[in-house]
Amino acid sequence: MGMKNLSIEWGRSLKEVCVVVMQPGTVNTQLSAPFQGNVAEGHLFSPAYSAECLLEVLSGMKAAQSGSFVDWAGESIPW
Repeated sequence: MGMKNLSIEWGRSLKEVCVVVMQPGTVNTQLSAPFQGNVAEGHLFSPAYSAECLLEVLSGMKAAQSGSFVDWAGESIPW
């Protein structure tokens, strides 16, 4: 809700801003270690790869997408 509110408020005065929430996928860290057994082949990402994907998606987003929730591949995630 905080991101959604921020996207609305900033959108009023910063017309080209894009505020989004991004899901990085399952990243190979200690935090995800207990869940890695359920991850499909090829979907456990290094931190560097995940960051690269997120930055690529973010670089292509437009102000009209502000307030959205997307994954590491740029796919929309429903609220």
